[in-house]
Amino acid sequence: MVGDGRTVFLSYAEADEPWAVWVAWQLREAGYRPRLQAWHSVPGGNFVGWIRAELMAASCVMVILSPAYLDSKWCKAELNAALVDAVAGKKLLVPVRVAPCEAPPLLREIGRISLVDRSAADAHRVLVDGLMAATNGEAAPSAVAPGYPGYPGYPGAGDRGQPPRFPGPDNGELRLRLLGLVQEACKERHPEATVHGSHREGLFPYVDMSGERDGERRRWPVGISVNAPDAGAVEAFYNTVVQGTYLPLEPWPDSELVYLGEPPGEEVLRQARRRRVRLFSLAEFEGRWDPRRYLARQKERLADDAVYPPGLYVPQRFTVAQDALGRAVGDAGGPAVQRDVFAAMCDWLDVEQARFLLILGDFGHGKSFLLRELTRRLPDEVAQVAPLLVELRALEKTHSVDELLALHLTKLGEHGVDVRAVRAVRRMVEQGKVALLFDGFDELALRVTYDRAAEHLRTILAAVTGRAKVVLTSRSQHFLTDDQHRTELGDQARLAAASREVHLVDFDEEQIREFLVRLFHRQVAAEAVAGKFAHGDDAVSVEAARRAEVRLGLIRSIHDLLVGSEAASLRDGRTRRRRFHPSAGTAGAHPRSRPRATEHGAGSRAHPTPAVVLDPPPRRSLLTSSLL
Repeated sequence: MVGDGRTVFLSYAEADEPWAVWVAWQLREAGYRPRLQAWHSVPGGNFVGWIRAELMAASCVMVILSPAYLDSKWCKAELNAALVDAVAGKKLLVPVRVAPCEAPPLLREIGRISLVDRSAADAHRVLVDGLMAATNGEAAPSAVAPGYPGYPGYPGAGDRGQPPRFPGPDNGELRLRLLGLVQEACKERHPEATVHGSHREGLFPYVDMSGERDGERRRWPVGISVNAPDAGAVEAFYNTVVQGTYLPLEPWPDSELVYLGEPPGEEVLRQARRRRVRLFSLAEFEGRWDPRRYLARQKERLADDAVYPPGLYVPQRFTVAQDALGRAVGDAGGPAVQRDVFAAMCDWLDVEQARFLLILGDFGHGKSFLLRELTRRLPDEVAQVAPLLVELRALEKTHSVDELLALHLTKLGEHGVDVRAVRAVRRMVEQGKVALLFDGFDELALRVTYDRAAEHLRTILAAVTGRAKVVLTSRSQHFLTDDQHRTELGDQARLAAASREVHLVDFDEEQIREFLVRLFHRQVAAEAVAGKFAHGDDAVSVEAARRAEVRLGLIRSIHDLLVGSEAASLRDGRTRRRRFHPSAGTAGAHPRSRPRATEHGAGSRAHPTPAVVLDPPPRRSLLTSSLL
C-alpha cells in the first residue's frame, strides 16, 4: 500500500459536498489526513492533474456513495482508477453509503460503511471504526467498556466519571402521551360510541367508553400499558379496572388494552381471551398493521425449513435483461454474468422508488431458495422493510391483491384479518414498508389457462404502485421462448413500472464446491453429535472438504457423460435429418424433439424443402444433475 496509511482521498459528487465535508471533519478529528476538493483544490489550478496526483498519493480512497455519485461521469472515472489500484493491492477502497442506491457490480464485493438512517453520533462511530478496521485488516474491540446492553445506544454509554442518565423517557410523561393517542384513536375506531374522558391514576390508566357495540348498548374501558403485558399484567388490569369499575354494571364486559413494546406470546393472548380483554399494539389500535408477530412466525418457519436450510444457501450468478429481445447487459449485446444476485437484489430494493423484480431461471437454479434467503435476511439488510413470502399456488382462486393478502395472512395465523387490516397492509406495501415476494409463478401458470395466468400476472403487477417493492420468480418458458424472445407475459412484465428482469445462470464449479462443503459439514457434524465421528471441529471441516471433493469428482464424470450423450444425439440428429421429409409428420414426437424450420424455410429458392433441425434433449443445471 502506498502513502503513510493516514491519507484519505474523498471521491464525491458535487451534490454530496455537505456529506464529504462532514466525513472529512470526523476523519481529521480521528487523526487521519483527509483530502477533498472542497478544502484543497484551489482556483486556477489544473483540476484533472490535482485529482490524478491526489489519487496516486492517497493510501485510501473513500467513495461517498449515492445516486448522484453513480450518475456522475467524473466520479465514475475516479472510481475506476481506485478499483484498479484496489484490485492490485496498492491502496484501500472504502465505499461509504450516504443514501439508498444500487452499488455497481464490482463494488458490491467490497465491504462498505453505511451511514443511512443513523444518528450523528452513531454515524461518527461507524465511520471511524470502519476505516480503522479496513486499515488494520480486522475490527478491534472498543477501548471503552460497553454500556449495559438492555438499552443499546443510549446517551452516555461508556462515559467515565459520572453515572449515565436514564436513557428512556419518563414513564409518567410516556403514559400521558400514550393515553392521549389512544383517546384520539377511540373516536375513529368507535365512531358511534361516546368518549367520557380518561382516568389517569392507578396502575392502568384508561379511557371510559359507552355506546352501540355489536347491536347493544355497552360500556367498556380501553386501558393502556407502556410495557408489553404478561399474564400477570392482564390479571391486574382485569382486577383493578374491569372488575372494580365495570363488572357491577356489565355482566361480561369486553375491554381493550393497548400496549407498547414487543407483542405478547400465545399464552398471554389466551389468558386475555379468558378475561374478554383484547390486546392491541398502538399501531393496531390506530388502524395500522403491526408486522412483528407475523415476521416472528415467518422467521421461525423458515429457520425450521428442511427443504431449504438457511446454512446451505449459495448466492447465484445472474444476468440482467436489457432489450426487447431479452439480451443481457454486457459488451456488444453479450451476456454479462455477475456474481451474488442476493446482494444485487438488496441494492435494487433499497431505493425510494417502486421496484418490480422478475427472477427467471430453469429448474434447479435456486429461485425458491433465493426468495427464502431474501425473506430471512431482508429486514437486516434493508432498514424498516418487512418481507411477505407468498406461495403463488394460493392465487388460483383469488382475483385481487387484497384477496391474496387476506388469504395469505389468514393461512399464516394472523388474527383479525378483515377489510380494515388488509387495507392497512396494502398501505404499507404502497409506502415501501412491506415487500411482496411471490414465489412460483410457473407452478400457477401450469394449472390454469393462459388467459387466467395473464390475469394473475396483471393482479401482481397491480401491486406495483407508489413505493411498492414486488419480486416474482418463475421458470423462463412462461416469459421467454426458446429463442429468448419475450412472450406476451414477458412483455407485460417488461413494461411494468421500474421493472428489472434477472436471469439466473448455471452454478460454476466453485459454487458447487461451496455448496457441497456446507452440505457435508452439516452431515459430518450430525454424525459427530451422534457419536459416529469422534473428532474435533477442525477434523469435521477436513472431512467435509474431503467428501465434497469426492462428490465433485462424481459430478465431473456425470457432466462428461451428459456432454458425450448430447454429442451423440446431435450426430444421430444430423443422420436422421438427411432422411427426414416434412410429409412424414411429427406424430408421437416429444414436444422438444419436434422439427422446426431454419432460416432457409419454405419458399427459399436454394432450399425448396425446409431444412429441419432436431433439438437436443433438455439439460439440467450441473448442480441439479449432481444431486438427483
